[in-house]
Amino acid sequence: MIGYDIIAIYPETLDITDVYKEYPLLIKHPMESFHFNSLRSYNKLVLSNSFYEAFSNYKYILINQLDTYIFNDKLCQWANAGFDYVGAPFVPDKDKYWSCLRRLWCKLNFYLRRYKGTNPHHSQWYQVGNGGLCLRNVSKFQDITKKYRQQIDNDLSDEKDFYPEDLWLSFELKGSDRLKTPDWKTALNFSIECSPQKCMETIGNKLPFGTHAWTLDKHRPFWQNFIK
Repeated sequence: MIGYDIIAIYPETLDITDVYKEYPLLIKHPMESFHFNSLRSYNKLVLSNSFYEAFSNYKYILINQLDTYIFNDKLCQWANAGFDYVGAPFVPDKDKYWSCLRRLWCKLNFYLRRYKGTNPHHSQWYQVGNGGLCLRNVSKFQDITKKYRQQIDNDLSDEKDFYPEDLWLSFELKGSDRLKTPDWKTALNFSIECSPQKCMETIGNKLPFGTHAWTLDKHRPFWQNFIK
């Protein structure tokens, strides 16, 4: 992608000299190493107010983890769409959950779980979306990570069950604080993660902007048809 600041966020103890030599336009942004010790510590990082304050000069940031692949340069198109958050929709692997009735059941289950405030596990189907490749409105995330600071610290506590930050964003924000996201089919045009063949068929066998987790054994055979 040409014309964008590309920022490498990495542990301060990691030597990226060789990477920088190959990509001299890369902007280096080292951070304290403990943020990268585990999924828990990374989740806390991207739900911290200081993370978004560091990028307050930008309207949007694209989080692009190492197991992603970008197929086209439509980033400005997505940034101009007016969403607060875009990521690959959570879709089930089992075919039986793709019927219209099952999708309706999944949607009702999602709203019921969010209303009750109970564990959202397996209630995320057809919600947007995964954080591995995602576009985030910096100002919006500054607001919610400040307003929800106490709840974030409590929900992501090491003493509690692991709560992925992208699921937290779907279930815990209330009222006007909720993120403006595209519907799940529109979001498939941004990124695909699970069930890549069915997702591609859903959007007319067109390549999305990108994909996340394509290197997993269950996804690699499909994506190798497009990633050489």
